[in-house]
Amino acid sequence: MTSCVAKPRASALVFGVLLMRLAGALSLMWSGGLSAAPKTDVVILINGDRITGEVKELERGILSYSTDFIGTINIEWEKVAQLQSGQLFEVEMMDGTRLYGRPESLGDQGSLVLLVEDRGGERRVPLDETVRIAALDQGRLRDRLDGYLSLGWSAAAANDVSQYSLGAGLTYRDPKRLWDLDYSGSSSESETSPASESQSLEIEQRRFLRDRWFWSGAGALQTNDALGLDLRVLLGGGFGRYVIQSAHQELGALAGLAVTREEFSDGTSQRSLEGILAASYDLFKFDDPEIDISADLSVFPSFSVSGRVRTDAGITVSYEIIKDFIYQLSFTHTYDSEPQSAGATESDWTVVTSLGYEFD
Repeated sequence: MTSCVAKPRASALVFGVLLMRLAGALSLMWSGGLSAAPKTDVVILINGDRITGEVKELERGILSYSTDFIGTINIEWEKVAQLQSGQLFEVEMMDGTRLYGRPESLGDQGSLVLLVEDRGGERRVPLDETVRIAALDQGRLRDRLDGYLSLGWSAAAANDVSQYSLGAGLTYRDPKRLWDLDYSGSSSESETSPASESQSLEIEQRRFLRDRWFWSGAGALQTNDALGLDLRVLLGGGFGRYVIQSAHQELGALAGLAVTREEFSDGTSQRSLEGILAASYDLFKFDDPEIDISADLSVFPSFSVSGRVRTDAGITVSYEIIKDFIYQLSFTHTYDSEPQSAGATESDWTVVTSLGYEFD
């Protein structure tokens, strides 16, 4: 087992900068393109405060709410007692049910009175069973973009070890689909061992279906010196389901197939058909301090190489130091039961601490 922690190539740094610039450019391009709904929505908090503005979305237990005087604010959903709006909402419940309607009048405390479009009547929706709201009357791209950029570095004088990391991501979500783009790069070098690098660029689209089901299509580019992998190209997809959805946690699972092409450091290459078994879990806490814990596991049993099984696993803890600036601690582990490159190890792991910035 070898350890490898972060040093991005120059191209990795360029990628991170370009990603941030792209997000900013897209946000500016779309910010004025579509007119926003009038700020006549009303939110009443459990302490009795009344706020007039415009509902943007409810996601991960946070209501994004635009106001004229203090800009966009984030309100913990548990602090909302009543909500009124003339906008058309898509409301998703814990059990996966989706409703479409307008909450044009205030209901009882703790409920949303939704004029359901396809049923021609009212439905009272408990707020504590609501996990997601999308305002369909407004669709500016910048309101649906989230992203992050993180950098890590450490050094030890005793053995002249230098370790670096770079991470960047961009997420777009609308009522029907999710796009997710993630990059991670890591490297370490010392007096006694050569530099060792690993990089991964992944993109996924999820199309939401009924009853918390979804289908997923994904692609990835990966390199890992410790595993003797010069390049892996992966294309795959499958069906999955959100097993748990609430204001504080989300658990999803997926099964599917993938085709891969691998180029190894000993000059050989290989094409494979693999299965995909994956699970991901998020736990988020919004009271001060804001904490987010995410874990994922992917298993790739090979149908082309007998007995070969690959796994990718990771866990990340994010702690908000001040608004939008975070401290991260992450652990990742990669395993290959049948390394296809001469001299490659079966597993590689990284531990990275970094500082990052989140934007939405």
